[in-house]
Amino acid sequence: MKEKLTLRNVIVWGAAFLGLLFFFLSFAASASLKMNVEHMSAEYTFKHAIWSCNYIFGKANGQVVVDGPIPGSPYALPIVGVILILVAALAAVTVSLLVKDSKIRMFALIGAGVVSILGGVFVFFVGESVIKTFWVLSESPIPFDQFKAAYKAAGATWGPNALAIIIGIVAILAGCAYGVSSFLPEKKLAK
Repeated sequence: MKEKLTLRNVIVWGAAFLGLLFFFLSFAASASLKMNVEHMSAEYTFKHAIWSCNYIFGKANGQVVVDGPIPGSPYALPIVGVILILVAALAAVTVSLLVKDSKIRMFALIGAGVVSILGGVFVFFVGESVIKTFWVLSESPIPFDQFKAAYKAAGATWGPNALAIIIGIVAILAGCAYGVSSFLPEKKLAK
């Protein structure tokens, strides 16, 4: 195992650890919807926003108006994003341990980096789960696209909260680490 303890592998393993850690933290990510309409301000926080968007906590003019489970309607892109983050982390570790050919290893690590970066970008679309779930909850007869446009025109904003943003940023940084590690010299860290 000492021969595997190189600078390249330590960077790959560290980035993969962060990718795995933030994959598991994705179950706790939330997103919010805020609106100000005619002397009323409302803020809704949707918990489990990436995977199910099935719990809502809402305030209107500082008063709690809703707090409980709901039938969620998650947007598929963030789910695909966190799965890509997991796949990239597992692939990068597997490549670092099993692939001997330097050319194949280089292209495989760059590929894992691209997949992780793509997954991180997809996570930023978690706000779409919020507006989609809100549309389902409101039982609006108008199509989703018109509903979304009407709320946007009224000044409503929706998007990821801090943890979801951090997950996306860490996935992008991990992807960069996978790609850059393939250009590092083969330096042994243990004798």
